[in-house]
Amino acid sequence: TRVRSSAASDVYKRQELREDVSNKRSLYRYMENIENDFPIKRFGKVAIDIIAFAALAVILVTIMSIPFSVLFLKTDKESPDSMFVFMLSETLMLIGVFLSAWIVWHFRGLSLAGLGRSLAMRRKDLLSGALLAIVLYAVGFGISLLAGAVEITGVTFNPSSLLISFVFFLLVAVTEELALRGFVLERMLQGGINKFWALFFSSVLFSLIHIGNPNFNFLSFINILLAGVLLGSSYIYTRNLCFPIALHWFWTVSYTHLRAHETEAD
Repeated sequence: TRVRSSAASDVYKRQELREDVSNKRSLYRYMENIENDFPIKRFGKVAIDIIAFAALAVILVTIMSIPFSVLFLKTDKESPDSMFVFMLSETLMLIGVFLSAWIVWHFRGLSLAGLGRSLAMRRKDLLSGALLAIVLYAVGFGISLLAGAVEITGVTFNPSSLLISFVFFLLVAVTEELALRGFVLERMLQGGINKFWALFFSSVLFSLIHIGNPNFNFLSFINILLAGVLLGSSYIYTRNLCFPIALHWFWTVSYTHLRAHETEAD
């Protein structure tokens, strides 16, 4: 009887052990599924936020543009100065981008400190970005000049045109850097996306928004993508927009006013 009782007890213990192991395996599979699903859901939220940000920006800019369009139509004057229209459009785009970023950030319950920190003023970064842009352009232009790829056909200086360009391209640089680095790249990083993939995807988007540039082609796409990598790398390192804004700003101004040769895209 004792032998039978002991044998039955051993069988019962083995059954409990099997059940315990089975439960642990089930729990392990469950936790593994959660770990696998969680990044997908998290990345999905990042994608939704980026799409919502872009859509909101377009809607807000369109709404803000309506009063000005009506005003221009009601005036009997000739069509407004093109530079004035460009400045107005870029200002509205900057406002739309900032408001869209704030709305999405607020909706997700994310801290606005990230967006605010990226806009904090850093004089050294501004100076470094401006100097790097000038040096890069000077080196590239110098090499092209020595190689005979370009030639200087004339020199002109227009202070008013230069001042307008500085203001306009500052708006362009702030708008694009706030959108692509301050929101898109920052949101990817906050969403847990690998920084290298986040840098690549944000740079691809940066290149694609320039698709309307004159003579845009595959080489232009690659060049602007590489520029996006440079600008994004500085943001990842500093989490601040001063350096990329200054680099972007002065490069565009240099290209516009030292245009002794043609490039594929600006």
